[in-house]
Amino acid sequence: MPTLKTMQGNYNNVLVTGKTATDIFIQHERGITNVKLADLQDDAAFRRWGCWPHRPKWRHHRPP
Repeated sequence: MPTLKTMQGNYNNVLVTGKTATDIFIQHERGITNVKLADLQDDAAFRRWGCWPHRPKWRHHRPP
């Protein structure tokens, strides 16, 4: 996938190397990292990892 948009920023030249119930592990042009599924900003990417339509409720919750 060319670009992955997350709450932490955008990752280019992305290759997904693994997935858990809460995270995906990616290799990108600057290195490797894990991304929380709840932090994905692109609904198409969220669906791609089999989590649609049930986004975690805590994704939209912000502590006071």
